[in-house]
Amino acid sequence: MGHHLTPLEARLLLASAFLVFLLVVGLVFYFMHKLFKQSRETTDFGPKTPRAEDETGFAMAAMQGVITRMKAQGRELSELRRQAEQRAKESARLSENIIREMPSGVLVFDRSGFITTANPAVRAMLGVDIWSRRRYPEILGPASALAGLIRECLESGKTVTRETVEYRTAQGENRVLGMSLSPFHGSASEIEGAVCLLTDLTETRRLREQVRLKEHLAALGTMSAGIAHEFKNSLTIISGYAQLLRDDALPPGPRAHAEKIVQESRSLTKIVTEFLMVSKPLAIVAQAVDLARLVRAAMDDLAQIEPFRQVDFRLEGEFVSVEGDEVLLRQAFTNLLRNSCEALGGEPKAGSVVVRAERTRKGNMDYLTVRVEDSGKGIAPEERDKIFLPFYTTKKNGTGLGLALVQKIIVSHNGRIRLEETAPAQGATFSILFPLRPPSPAA
Repeated sequence: MGHHLTPLEARLLLASAFLVFLLVVGLVFYFMHKLFKQSRETTDFGPKTPRAEDETGFAMAAMQGVITRMKAQGRELSELRRQAEQRAKESARLSENIIREMPSGVLVFDRSGFITTANPAVRAMLGVDIWSRRRYPEILGPASALAGLIRECLESGKTVTRETVEYRTAQGENRVLGMSLSPFHGSASEIEGAVCLLTDLTETRRLREQVRLKEHLAALGTMSAGIAHEFKNSLTIISGYAQLLRDDALPPGPRAHAEKIVQESRSLTKIVTEFLMVSKPLAIVAQAVDLARLVRAAMDDLAQIEPFRQVDFRLEGEFVSVEGDEVLLRQAFTNLLRNSCEALGGEPKAGSVVVRAERTRKGNMDYLTVRVEDSGKGIAPEERDKIFLPFYTTKKNGTGLGLALVQKIIVSHNGRIRLEETAPAQGATFSILFPLRPPSPAA
Protein backbone atom coordinates (compact mmCIF):
# COMPACT_ATOMS: atom_id res chain seq x y z
CA MET A 1 0.00 0.00 0.00
CA GLY A 2 1.62 3.31 -1.17
CA HIS A 3 2.49 6.16 1.09
CA HIS A 4 1.07 9.55 0.08
CA LEU A 5 3.22 12.62 0.78
CA THR A 6 1.77 15.42 2.84
CA PRO A 7 1.99 18.96 1.36
CA LEU A 8 4.78 19.83 3.81
CA GLU A 9 6.78 16.71 2.91
CA ALA A 10 6.38 17.44 -0.82
CA ARG A 11 7.60 21.01 -0.35
CA LEU A 12 10.63 19.86 1.65
CA LEU A 13 11.49 17.28 -1.00
CA LEU A 14 11.25 19.87 -3.82
CA ALA A 15 13.44 22.35 -1.96
CA SER A 16 16.08 19.67 -1.26
CA ALA A 17 16.13 18.65 -4.94
CA PHE A 18 16.57 22.29 -6.01
CA LEU A 19 19.49 22.77 -3.60
CA VAL A 20 21.17 19.61 -4.85
CA PHE A 21 20.72 20.83 -8.42
CA LEU A 22 22.37 24.17 -7.63
CA LEU A 23 25.23 22.43 -5.84
CA VAL A 24 25.87 20.09 -8.78
CA VAL A 25 25.82 23.00 -11.26
CA GLY A 26 28.26 24.96 -9.09
CA LEU A 27 30.63 22.00 -8.77
CA VAL A 28 30.55 21.32 -12.51
CA PHE A 29 31.30 24.97 -13.23
CA TYR A 30 34.11 25.00 -10.69
CA PHE A 31 35.85 21.87 -12.03
CA MET A 32 35.52 23.03 -15.63
CA HIS A 33 37.10 26.34 -14.68
CA LYS A 34 39.86 24.50 -12.80
CA LEU A 35 40.57 22.28 -15.79
CA PHE A 36 40.59 25.24 -18.16
CA LYS A 37 42.99 27.10 -15.85
CA GLN A 38 45.42 24.17 -15.65
CA SER A 39 45.37 23.83 -19.45
CA ARG A 40 46.29 27.48 -19.88
CA GLU A 41 49.10 27.23 -17.31
CA THR A 42 50.74 24.37 -19.26
CA THR A 43 50.83 26.41 -22.47
CA ASP A 44 51.20 29.96 -21.22
CA PHE A 45 54.17 30.70 -18.97
CA GLY A 46 53.54 34.42 -18.90
CA PRO A 47 52.07 36.29 -16.02
CA LYS A 48 48.34 35.86 -15.20
CA THR A 49 46.07 38.23 -16.95
CA PRO A 50 43.30 40.23 -15.35
CA ARG A 51 40.79 38.09 -17.26
CA ALA A 52 42.00 34.90 -15.47
CA GLU A 53 41.66 36.62 -12.09
CA ASP A 54 38.14 37.76 -13.02
CA GLU A 55 37.16 34.22 -13.92
CA THR A 56 38.46 32.90 -10.59
CA GLY A 57 36.55 35.58 -8.67
CA PHE A 58 33.40 34.81 -10.64
CA ALA A 59 33.64 31.10 -9.76
CA MET A 60 34.16 31.91 -6.07
CA ALA A 61 31.23 34.34 -6.10
CA ALA A 62 29.02 31.71 -7.75
CA MET A 63 29.94 29.15 -5.11
CA GLN A 64 29.33 31.69 -2.36
CA GLY A 65 25.90 32.44 -3.83
CA VAL A 66 25.02 28.74 -3.88
CA ILE A 67 26.12 28.36 -0.25
CA THR A 68 24.16 31.46 0.80
CA ARG A 69 21.03 30.22 -0.93
CA MET A 70 21.41 26.78 0.63
CA LYS A 71 21.65 28.37 4.07
CA ALA A 72 18.55 30.46 3.40
CA GLN A 73 16.68 27.37 2.25
CA GLY A 74 17.83 25.52 5.38
CA ARG A 75 16.57 28.35 7.61
CA GLU A 76 13.23 28.35 5.78
CA LEU A 77 12.94 24.59 6.17
CA SER A 78 13.76 24.85 9.90
CA GLU A 79 11.08 27.54 10.32
CA LEU A 80 8.51 25.42 8.50
CA ARG A 81 9.42 22.44 10.67
CA ARG A 82 9.11 24.57 13.84
CA GLN A 83 5.69 25.87 12.78
CA ALA A 84 4.47 22.34 12.00
CA GLU A 85 5.66 21.08 15.39
CA GLN A 86 3.98 24.04 17.12
CA ARG A 87 0.69 23.35 15.34
CA ALA A 88 0.94 19.66 16.27
CA LYS A 89 1.51 20.55 19.94
CA GLU A 90 -1.41 22.98 19.96
CA SER A 91 -3.67 20.39 18.32
CA ALA A 92 -2.63 17.74 20.87
CA ARG A 93 -3.17 20.18 23.76
CA LEU A 94 -6.63 21.10 22.43
CA SER A 95 -7.56 17.42 22.10
CA GLU A 96 -6.40 16.74 25.66
CA ASN A 97 -8.44 19.67 27.00
CA ILE A 98 -11.57 18.54 25.14
CA ILE A 99 -11.24 14.95 26.44
CA ARG A 100 -10.53 16.14 29.98
CA GLU A 101 -13.58 18.45 30.12
CA MET A 102 -16.04 16.07 28.44
CA PRO A 103 -18.97 15.08 30.71
CA SER A 104 -18.94 11.63 29.10
CA GLY A 105 -16.31 9.11 30.06
CA VAL A 106 -13.55 8.38 27.52
CA LEU A 107 -11.39 5.24 27.60
CA VAL A 108 -8.74 4.39 24.99
CA PHE A 109 -7.04 0.96 24.85
CA ASP A 110 -4.13 -0.34 22.84
CA ARG A 111 -4.21 -3.71 21.08
CA SER A 112 -2.95 -5.46 24.26
CA GLY A 113 -5.77 -4.05 26.35
CA PHE A 114 -3.68 -1.52 28.28
CA ILE A 115 -5.54 1.70 29.07
CA THR A 116 -3.74 4.63 27.43
CA THR A 117 -6.31 7.38 28.10
CA ALA A 118 -8.92 7.81 30.85
CA ASN A 119 -10.53 11.19 31.45
CA PRO A 120 -11.75 12.45 34.89
CA ALA A 121 -15.41 11.70 34.05
CA VAL A 122 -14.77 7.98 33.57
CA ARG A 123 -12.61 7.87 36.71
CA ALA A 124 -15.53 9.19 38.78
CA MET A 125 -18.02 7.00 36.90
CA LEU A 126 -16.14 3.75 37.56
CA GLY A 127 -14.76 4.73 40.96
CA VAL A 128 -11.09 4.12 40.03
CA ASP A 129 -8.18 6.56 40.43
CA ILE A 130 -5.09 4.53 39.39
CA TRP A 131 -4.96 3.66 35.68
CA SER A 132 -1.31 3.65 34.60
CA ARG A 133 0.17 0.34 33.39
CA ARG A 134 -3.12 -1.49 33.96
CA ARG A 135 -5.23 -3.52 31.57
CA TYR A 136 -8.98 -3.19 31.35
CA PRO A 137 -9.79 -6.58 33.07
CA GLU A 138 -7.96 -5.34 36.19
CA ILE A 139 -10.07 -2.17 36.29
CA LEU A 140 -13.44 -3.47 35.14
CA GLY A 141 -13.26 -7.07 36.33
CA PRO A 142 -12.78 -9.92 33.85
CA ALA A 143 -16.38 -11.16 34.24
CA SER A 144 -18.14 -7.81 33.82
CA ALA A 145 -20.34 -7.17 30.78
CA LEU A 146 -18.30 -4.05 30.00
CA ALA A 147 -15.03 -6.01 29.89
CA GLY A 148 -16.64 -8.66 27.68
CA LEU A 149 -17.68 -6.12 25.05
CA ILE A 150 -14.21 -4.52 25.03
CA ARG A 151 -12.56 -7.92 24.65
CA GLU A 152 -14.80 -8.76 21.68
CA CYS A 153 -14.06 -5.40 20.07
CA LEU A 154 -10.25 -5.82 20.34
CA GLU A 155 -10.38 -9.41 19.07
CA SER A 156 -12.90 -9.15 16.23
CA GLY A 157 -13.33 -5.42 15.61
CA LYS A 158 -17.00 -5.44 16.63
CA THR A 159 -18.50 -1.95 16.97
CA VAL A 160 -21.02 -1.26 19.75
CA THR A 161 -23.47 1.65 19.55
CA ARG A 162 -25.69 2.87 22.41
CA GLU A 163 -25.49 -0.33 24.42
CA THR A 164 -26.75 -0.28 28.03
CA VAL A 165 -24.76 -2.30 30.58
CA GLU A 166 -24.88 -2.63 34.35
CA TYR A 167 -21.63 -2.19 36.27
CA ARG A 168 -20.76 -2.62 39.95
CA THR A 169 -17.95 -0.38 41.22
CA ALA A 170 -15.26 -1.45 43.68
CA GLN A 171 -17.16 0.57 46.31
CA GLY A 172 -20.25 -1.62 45.82
CA GLU A 173 -22.34 0.93 43.88
CA ASN A 174 -24.48 -0.35 41.04
CA ARG A 175 -24.39 1.87 37.96
CA VAL A 176 -26.22 1.78 34.64
CA LEU A 177 -23.90 2.85 31.80
CA GLY A 178 -24.61 3.70 28.21
CA MET A 179 -21.65 2.85 26.00
CA SER A 180 -20.39 3.17 22.45
CA LEU A 181 -17.28 1.25 21.43
CA SER A 182 -15.26 1.35 18.23
CA PRO A 183 -11.89 -0.10 17.13
CA PHE A 184 -9.26 1.93 15.27
CA HIS A 185 -6.86 0.51 12.70
CA GLY A 186 -3.23 1.01 11.71
CA SER A 187 -1.67 1.38 8.24
CA ALA A 188 -1.90 -2.35 7.57
CA SER A 189 -5.63 -2.42 8.46
CA GLU A 190 -4.85 -4.25 11.69
CA ILE A 191 -6.66 -3.36 14.92
CA GLU A 192 -4.40 -1.02 16.87
CA GLY A 193 -6.81 -0.46 19.78
CA ALA A 194 -10.28 0.79 20.68
CA VAL A 195 -12.00 3.88 22.02
CA CYS A 196 -14.96 3.65 24.42
CA LEU A 197 -17.45 6.40 25.33
CA LEU A 198 -19.45 5.96 28.56
CA THR A 199 -22.47 7.85 29.91
CA ASP A 200 -23.85 7.38 33.43
CA LEU A 201 -27.55 6.56 33.05
CA THR A 202 -28.08 5.57 36.71
CA GLU A 203 -30.01 8.68 37.69
CA THR A 204 -32.05 8.56 34.49
CA ARG A 205 -33.14 4.98 35.17
CA ARG A 206 -33.94 5.79 38.81
CA LEU A 207 -36.08 8.73 37.78
CA ARG A 208 -37.86 6.56 35.20
CA GLU A 209 -38.54 3.90 37.84
CA GLN A 210 -39.75 6.57 40.25
CA VAL A 211 -42.22 7.90 37.65
CA ARG A 212 -43.38 4.34 36.93
CA LEU A 213 -43.87 3.72 40.66
CA LYS A 214 -45.92 6.92 41.02
CA GLU A 215 -48.10 5.90 38.08
CA HIS A 216 -48.56 2.43 39.56
CA LEU A 217 -49.58 3.84 42.94
CA ALA A 218 -51.97 6.28 41.29
CA ALA A 219 -53.63 3.46 39.32
CA LEU A 220 -53.86 1.33 42.45
CA GLY A 221 -55.43 4.21 44.34
CA THR A 222 -58.04 4.92 41.68
CA MET A 223 -59.06 1.27 41.56
CA SER A 224 -59.14 0.49 45.26
CA ALA A 225 -60.11 3.73 47.00
CA GLY A 226 -63.80 3.25 46.19
CA ILE A 227 -63.80 -0.37 47.35
CA ALA A 228 -61.99 0.52 50.58
CA HIS A 229 -64.43 3.35 51.24
CA GLU A 230 -67.39 0.97 50.96
CA PHE A 231 -65.67 -1.51 53.26
CA LYS A 232 -65.12 1.22 55.82
CA ASN A 233 -68.78 2.26 55.76
CA SER A 234 -69.94 -1.33 56.23
CA LEU A 235 -67.52 -1.88 59.09
CA THR A 236 -68.79 1.24 60.81
CA ILE A 237 -72.35 -0.09 60.67
CA ILE A 238 -71.29 -3.53 61.93
CA SER A 239 -69.33 -1.96 64.78
CA GLY A 240 -72.28 0.27 65.72
CA TYR A 241 -74.75 -2.60 65.94
CA ALA A 242 -72.26 -4.74 67.88
CA GLN A 243 -71.82 -1.95 70.42
CA LEU A 244 -75.60 -1.82 70.85
CA LEU A 245 -75.60 -5.55 71.57
CA ARG A 246 -72.88 -5.09 74.17
CA ASP A 247 -75.38 -4.74 77.02
CA ASP A 248 -75.34 -5.94 80.58
CA ALA A 249 -78.73 -7.55 79.99
CA LEU A 250 -77.14 -10.05 77.63
CA PRO A 251 -75.84 -13.33 78.98
CA PRO A 252 -72.03 -13.51 79.37
CA GLY A 253 -71.56 -15.63 76.23
CA PRO A 254 -73.38 -13.39 73.70
CA ARG A 255 -71.93 -10.30 75.37
CA ALA A 256 -68.39 -11.65 74.84
CA HIS A 257 -69.25 -12.38 71.21
CA ALA A 258 -70.48 -8.82 70.72
CA GLU A 259 -67.25 -7.47 72.27
CA LYS A 260 -65.22 -9.63 69.88
CA ILE A 261 -67.18 -8.24 66.91
CA VAL A 262 -66.42 -4.68 68.06
CA GLN A 263 -62.68 -5.41 68.43
CA GLU A 264 -62.40 -7.08 65.02
CA SER A 265 -64.39 -4.28 63.38
CA ARG A 266 -62.00 -1.70 64.81
CA SER A 267 -58.99 -3.73 63.64
CA LEU A 268 -60.41 -4.00 60.13
CA THR A 269 -61.28 -0.29 60.14
CA LYS A 270 -57.66 0.50 60.98
CA ILE A 271 -56.43 -1.69 58.12
CA VAL A 272 -58.83 -0.09 55.66
CA THR A 273 -57.81 3.40 56.84
CA GLU A 274 -54.12 2.56 56.29
CA PHE A 275 -54.92 1.07 52.91
CA LEU A 276 -56.70 4.26 51.91
CA MET A 277 -53.57 6.19 52.91
CA VAL A 278 -51.50 3.95 50.66
CA SER A 279 -53.87 4.01 47.70
CA LYS A 280 -55.25 7.52 47.49
CA PRO A 281 -53.19 10.52 46.29
CA LEU A 282 -51.47 12.42 49.10
CA ALA A 283 -52.14 16.11 49.52
CA ILE A 284 -48.73 17.55 50.44
CA VAL A 285 -48.49 20.88 52.23
CA ALA A 286 -44.85 21.76 51.52
CA GLN A 287 -42.76 23.74 53.97
CA ALA A 288 -39.24 23.67 55.41
CA VAL A 289 -39.09 20.67 57.76
CA ASP A 290 -36.42 20.29 60.46
CA LEU A 291 -35.75 16.56 60.08
CA ALA A 292 -33.55 16.28 63.18
CA ARG A 293 -36.32 17.65 65.40
CA LEU A 294 -38.96 15.55 63.63
CA VAL A 295 -37.02 12.27 63.98
CA ARG A 296 -36.15 13.00 67.62
CA ALA A 297 -39.85 13.59 68.39
CA ALA A 298 -40.77 10.27 66.73
CA MET A 299 -38.09 8.51 68.80
CA ASP A 300 -39.39 10.07 72.02
CA ASP A 301 -42.94 8.92 71.26
CA LEU A 302 -41.84 5.34 70.59
CA ALA A 303 -39.68 5.29 73.72
CA GLN A 304 -42.89 5.72 75.78
CA ILE A 305 -44.36 2.48 74.43
CA GLU A 306 -43.84 -0.37 76.90
CA PRO A 307 -42.12 -2.92 74.59
CA PHE A 308 -39.67 -0.25 73.33
CA ARG A 309 -38.58 1.35 76.62
CA GLN A 310 -35.16 -0.38 76.59
CA VAL A 311 -34.34 0.43 72.96
CA ASP A 312 -31.25 2.62 72.51
CA PHE A 313 -32.35 5.41 70.13
CA ARG A 314 -29.54 7.54 68.63
CA LEU A 315 -29.45 10.48 66.25
CA GLU A 316 -26.15 11.13 64.42
CA GLY A 317 -24.72 13.06 61.50
CA GLU A 318 -25.44 16.30 59.65
CA PHE A 319 -29.18 16.97 59.40
CA VAL A 320 -30.51 19.84 57.31
CA SER A 321 -34.03 21.05 56.57
CA VAL A 322 -35.92 19.58 53.61
CA GLU A 323 -39.02 20.70 51.73
CA GLY A 324 -42.02 18.55 52.59
CA ASP A 325 -45.18 17.89 54.54
CA GLU A 326 -44.26 17.67 58.22
CA VAL A 327 -47.29 15.54 59.18
CA LEU A 328 -46.68 12.97 56.45
CA LEU A 329 -42.92 12.82 57.06
CA ARG A 330 -43.56 12.36 60.77
CA GLN A 331 -45.85 9.43 59.96
CA ALA A 332 -43.26 7.91 57.59
CA PHE A 333 -40.41 8.05 60.11
CA THR A 334 -42.64 6.81 62.92
CA ASN A 335 -43.64 3.77 60.83
CA LEU A 336 -40.03 3.12 59.82
CA LEU A 337 -38.69 3.45 63.36
CA ARG A 338 -41.49 1.24 64.73
CA ASN A 339 -40.60 -1.36 62.10
CA SER A 340 -36.94 -1.23 63.25
CA CYS A 341 -37.95 -1.58 66.90
CA GLU A 342 -40.16 -4.59 66.17
CA ALA A 343 -37.22 -6.27 64.38
CA LEU A 344 -35.15 -6.27 67.60
CA GLY A 345 -34.92 -9.37 69.73
CA GLY A 346 -36.26 -9.96 73.23
CA GLU A 347 -39.38 -8.99 75.14
CA PRO A 348 -39.25 -6.14 75.93
CA LYS A 349 -37.20 -5.25 72.87
CA ALA A 350 -33.47 -4.65 73.43
CA GLY A 351 -30.98 -3.26 70.96
CA SER A 352 -30.21 -0.06 69.09
CA VAL A 353 -31.93 2.01 66.42
CA VAL A 354 -29.66 4.66 64.88
CA VAL A 355 -30.66 7.38 62.41
CA ARG A 356 -27.70 8.93 60.55
CA ALA A 357 -27.75 11.78 58.05
CA GLU A 358 -25.22 13.22 55.60
CA ARG A 359 -25.22 15.51 52.60
CA THR A 360 -24.29 13.83 49.34
CA ARG A 361 -23.96 14.87 45.71
CA LYS A 362 -24.98 12.78 42.71
CA GLY A 363 -24.38 14.33 39.32
CA ASN A 364 -25.35 17.98 39.62
CA MET A 365 -27.88 17.45 42.43
CA ASP A 366 -27.46 17.74 46.21
CA TYR A 367 -29.23 15.25 48.45
CA LEU A 368 -29.73 14.50 52.11
CA THR A 369 -29.17 10.80 52.75
CA VAL A 370 -30.84 9.48 55.91
CA ARG A 371 -30.06 5.92 57.05
CA VAL A 372 -32.17 4.09 59.63
CA GLU A 373 -30.16 1.20 61.09
CA ASP A 374 -31.22 -1.43 63.63
CA SER A 375 -29.34 -4.24 65.36
CA GLY A 376 -32.05 -6.84 64.79
CA LYS A 377 -31.94 -10.14 62.94
CA GLY A 378 -32.02 -8.53 59.50
CA ILE A 379 -34.16 -9.35 56.47
CA ALA A 380 -33.83 -12.62 54.57
CA PRO A 381 -32.58 -12.31 50.95
CA GLU A 382 -35.76 -13.84 49.54
CA GLU A 383 -37.86 -11.19 51.30
CA ARG A 384 -35.88 -8.11 50.24
CA ASP A 385 -37.80 -7.50 47.00
CA LYS A 386 -41.21 -7.88 48.68
CA ILE A 387 -41.00 -5.67 51.76
CA PHE A 388 -42.57 -2.61 50.09
CA LEU A 389 -45.51 -4.57 48.60
CA PRO A 390 -48.89 -3.80 50.18
CA PHE A 391 -50.10 -6.52 52.60
CA TYR A 392 -46.78 -8.39 52.58
CA THR A 393 -45.63 -9.04 56.14
CA THR A 394 -43.70 -11.61 58.15
CA LYS A 395 -45.04 -10.36 61.51
CA LYS A 396 -47.69 -12.24 63.39
CA ASN A 397 -49.95 -9.22 63.86
CA GLY A 398 -48.68 -7.05 61.00
CA THR A 399 -50.86 -5.54 58.28
CA GLY A 400 -48.14 -5.28 55.62
CA LEU A 401 -49.01 -1.65 54.95
CA GLY A 402 -46.48 0.20 57.10
CA LEU A 403 -43.49 0.11 54.72
CA ALA A 404 -45.75 0.51 51.67
CA LEU A 405 -47.04 3.77 53.18
CA VAL A 406 -43.50 4.87 54.04
CA GLN A 407 -42.44 4.34 50.43
CA LYS A 408 -45.43 6.25 49.09
CA ILE A 409 -44.76 9.24 51.34
CA ILE A 410 -41.07 9.34 50.42
CA VAL A 411 -41.77 8.98 46.68
CA SER A 412 -44.42 11.73 46.92
CA HIS A 413 -41.62 14.00 48.21
CA ASN A 414 -39.51 13.14 45.09
CA GLY A 415 -37.28 11.01 47.30
CA ARG A 416 -36.19 7.39 47.18
CA ILE A 417 -36.04 4.65 49.80
CA ARG A 418 -34.24 1.35 49.51
CA LEU A 419 -33.04 -1.48 51.69
CA GLU A 420 -29.24 -1.59 51.71
CA GLU A 421 -27.35 -4.83 51.57
CA THR A 422 -26.06 -6.05 54.93
CA ALA A 423 -24.44 -9.23 56.18
CA PRO A 424 -26.82 -11.97 57.41
CA ALA A 425 -28.10 -11.44 60.98
CA GLN A 426 -26.41 -8.00 61.10
CA GLY A 427 -29.58 -5.94 61.24
CA ALA A 428 -31.23 -3.91 58.50
CA THR A 429 -30.43 -0.49 57.05
CA PHE A 430 -32.96 1.60 55.15
CA SER A 431 -31.52 4.45 53.07
CA ILE A 432 -33.69 7.48 52.22
CA LEU A 433 -32.63 10.11 49.68
CA PHE A 434 -34.22 13.58 49.81
CA PRO A 435 -33.43 16.12 47.06
CA LEU A 436 -32.22 19.47 48.40
CA ARG A 437 -33.15 22.75 46.79
CA PRO A 438 -30.19 24.94 45.75
CA PRO A 439 -29.81 28.06 47.93
CA SER A 440 -31.60 31.15 46.67
CA PRO A 441 -29.24 33.69 45.06
CA ALA A 442 -28.47 36.72 47.17
CA ALA A 443 -30.49 39.79 46.32
